[in-house]
Amino acid sequence: MQAVRDKFINRISSSTADAVSAYFVLQIGIDSHKVLATQYPTAKIRVGDGNPGEPGIRVVKYTPTHLQTQDKLSGNRNIILELYLSQIVQEWFDFLADIYEKAIDDNLKQNAGYGIPHSKIKVDLSLSTTQLTQQIKASACKNFDFLNAKEKLNTIEKTLSQDLSSLTSQKQLLSVNITVRNILQHAAGVVSKDDLKNLGLEGKYITEDHGIKTISIRAGDRVSRTIYDIENFTDSLIDIAKALIP
Repeated sequence: MQAVRDKFINRISSSTADAVSAYFVLQIGIDSHKVLATQYPTAKIRVGDGNPGEPGIRVVKYTPTHLQTQDKLSGNRNIILELYLSQIVQEWFDFLADIYEKAIDDNLKQNAGYGIPHSKIKVDLSLSTTQLTQQIKASACKNFDFLNAKEKLNTIEKTLSQDLSSLTSQKQLLSVNITVRNILQHAAGVVSKDDLKNLGLEGKYITEDHGIKTISIRAGDRVSRTIYDIENFTDSLIDIAKALIP
C-alpha cells in the first residue's frame, strides 16, 4: 500500500507545482497584455494567422477583442487554479479507488485480511474461477465509484482499519475543496445556502486564503481558489494519505 500512497503524494505534489508555474506565467501574461488592451481595445486577437497563401494555416473564428480578454482574465486571475483544483480532486478520488482495488486484489490473491465493507455485486456463476474473481473485483470497484466523496473515504478508513478523527481540520478542508470544485463546475462558482449547509457551515462562509488575509465567501458570492488554498489543500491530502497508509 505504501507504493500507492507514495505515487499519490508525488502526483499531487507535481500537480501543485505545475499550478504554481502556470499561475505565475499567467500573471505575467495578463500584466503584459494590458498594454495591448489599452492601445488596441477593439482589435481582435488573431490566432492561426500566417503568410498569405501559406498551406496549413487555419484561422480561429471565435476570437475576442483584446479588451474583452483583459477584462476576463484580470477579473479572475485565479482561473488557472480552478482547473488545477479539479485535477487534484480527481487525483484524490483515483487514489481512493487505487487503494480499494489493491485491497480487493490482496484479499483475493493473498488472503490479506483487509476489512472491506460489504458490497452488493452481480456475478455470473457460469464463469470459470479466474473469470469469476475478475468479475467480483470489477463489480465491487464499479459500486465504489458510485459512492459519494464521504462514503468513499469512510469505506477506505474501514478497509484499512484507520481512524482519522485526529484530522478533523484536514477532512473539513477536503470537503470544502471538493464542494468548491463542484460549485465551479456546476454553478458558475456561486455559493448557495445548501452548499454551506452540506458543509456544516449553515449561516457561515467558505474562506479564501490570500496569503496576508482571508476573505469570507458567503451564499450568493462567487468562490475561487488562490495559490495558498491549493497549497493548503495539498498539504491536507498528504496528511490524510499518510494517516491512511502509515
